This record gives sequence, C-alpha cells and structure tokens, in this order.
Amino acid sequence: MKAEIRTIPLQTDDENVKRRNERDHVRVLAIRTDFQHHGENHGYKQILKRIKPQVTLGIDERSSAEQKNVLFRKYQWLFEFKALRYISQIDVVHILYGEDYFRFSGRLFKSKPLVVTFHQPAEILEQEVLHGNIRGKVGRLTHLMNKNRFEAIDAAIVTNPAQKEVLRSVMPGDRIHVIPLGIDVSSLNKLYRKHQPKAFNGQTVITVGNWLRDWDFYFKVVKACPHVTFHLVNRKLDAKFRKKTRSFQNLHFHDNVTDQELATLTLQCDIQFVPIKGLAGSNALIHGFALGCPLLVTGLDQEDLYGSNNEFVWRYEKDNLHHCVEQLNQLLNLHPEQLKSLQDKAFEYAQRFSWDHVAGLHMELYKSLLK
Repeated sequence: MKAEIRTIPLQTDDENVKRRNERDHVRVLAIRTDFQHHGENHGYKQILKRIKPQVTLGIDERSSAEQKNVLFRKYQWLFEFKALRYISQIDVVHILYGEDYFRFSGRLFKSKPLVVTFHQPAEILEQEVLHGNIRGKVGRLTHLMNKNRFEAIDAAIVTNPAQKEVLRSVMPGDRIHVIPLGIDVSSLNKLYRKHQPKAFNGQTVITVGNWLRDWDFYFKVVKACPHVTFHLVNRKLDAKFRKKTRSFQNLHFHDNVTDQELATLTLQCDIQFVPIKGLAGSNALIHGFALGCPLLVTGLDQEDLYGSNNEFVWRYEKDNLHHCVEQLNQLLNLHPEQLKSLQDKAFEYAQRFSWDHVAGLHMELYKSLLK
C-alpha cells in the first residue's frame, strides 16, 4: 500500500526552523480512510485538499489494488507503525478517524503533537472509550494494552457537543475541540440562488444517507403519509430495505446519483426528513440546509450542532409515529411564505459549514500546538 507523499529535501535544523517560519501551513501526517461512498467531493477528506498534508496514509476504498491488503484493512492501527518512517518530515500527526486507527500513537509519536478526530455518536463513542470494542476482539485487546492512550492526545476533535462530554471522562476538557464537518458552500450557494424563488411542490420530502438511520420507523412514516411524495437517496441501503422501497407508490428510491443530481433533487423538495438513532456530524443534513431544506428529525436527549432554537429544525418524539406524522404535515402545510422563510434561514445557517472555514479551524489548531 503506497503512501501519498510530498517529498522534501533533507535540511539542517537551522534550515528547518527557517522553512517553518516562511511556511503558510504546517507539515501534517494524516491517517485517514478514503471511503468509496463519499465519492470525490464529500466526506472529511475534503480538509486534506485544503491543508495539503505532507504525508497521507490509510485505507483507500476506491483503489482496487488496496482491496488485496487484507492485513492493513483488518488491523488499521498498523498504519500508526507505518507512519514512523516519516516522523522526521512532519510537524503534526493527525488521525482523522480515531475509532479505526488510534491505538499506539501516544507512545509512537511523543515528540510530535498528536491530533485525533472522533466521528461516532456519543453512545457509540462511549463504548470505544470504555471498552475499545468498535473494531472487535482485537480492538478490545489493543485497548486493554493502551487504556490511557486518550491522555496522550494533544488535541481531540469531535463533530458534536455530546461527544465532547464522553471524552471528558478520559482526557482534559480543554484539549477537546468541537469542529463540525463541512460542505462545499460556494457551489451550493450558486445553485440555491439560481433556483430562487424555490418551487413549492406541496408535499415533497427528501431523505439522504444511511448511517444510524432508523429505517423501520422511516417506512412506517411513508406508509402513514400516502399523500406525501418521499425521495430516498441511499447508496448503501440494506437489501431487505431496498426490497421494501418497491412496496410504496409514494416513495422514489435513488441509489446511484451524481452530486449534481442530488443537488437538483434536493432543490425540488420542500423539506428533509431524517429519522435517526444517533447523531454526530452529518454532512447530509448540512447539505440539505444549504439548498434550502428545513429539517424534521428525531428528538434525541443530547445537544447537537443545530441547536434547539433554530426555527428550521423541527423535532418529533423518538419512536412516536403519531407525533412525527403530525409534525411532518404541519411543516409541509405551512403558508408558502412561512416555509420560504424557514428555507432561507436554513440556507443562511449552512454558511458556517464551509470546508474552507473548517480547514482553517484545523490549521489554527495545528499552529497552536506548535507554539
């Protein structure tokens, strides 16, 4: 498995100091997964296009050659050891998916600041913190070998305030930073403004994504609302649920759409509906906001990025079908001017999630660790 490396010539300590002072960015060693379902323009890897790491290691699901490397795919923390050969070339180590890769870095990179990002929702992250069992039996074993590994993290990044509370139990709170995931705001802004005023299709709903979605509840809602047209966009939907999508005349299933097609479809829908079991940082929801889609989402007993006071986020009681349908109908039947106001507010709120801004926050954090 070949690392993507930006090579630099060997230099003396004085030359390295001079180079660091002249640089606009920090030399980062990034350990990440390039997930196939993220495609080219989505996912956390978007920050790498902006921070331009010196070395990039990790699984590339879009590379057929890497499918053969079973050992590294099964025990992803082996990339921590592989990273050792590049230690003299970098300033900061950043593990972008801590639940998958982070095990031994606290011992291996004592001379370099260590940044680790965690993505799982609070209830799953808690299991990783306590038992290290996200990666199975070997994950538990390596966790037992490194129970204090969280204390070695110089900066932990989480995408949701609830995750921060979990990590507080194993590391100082002032080292934990909430930085949300981002979206390509500039291109979505152009689309949203081009399609103003946004058409009202009167009862059209979109649902995007797969992870931690409550599909059993979703299909109950579809069945209970035959007057509503539902669009479901999902590349990884389980086979039994794919089969179920064919049972409803008011449900349109899209399993392989381009970014442009997704944006066009979202612009044609009035709201987004996302029944969830847990929430960390969801690009799908933010993407919907940027294209003017208010959100109906499961009400969870935890703080999220979207706040309890945002008018464009409506919540229903978890597992309460009657309340969900009631909220859905009420939202769809708002006066067009009221719905348009919510759509505009969702659009404005999405501006804070620009990938450029998110990457800038990462770079500021790296630099603060080097002072």
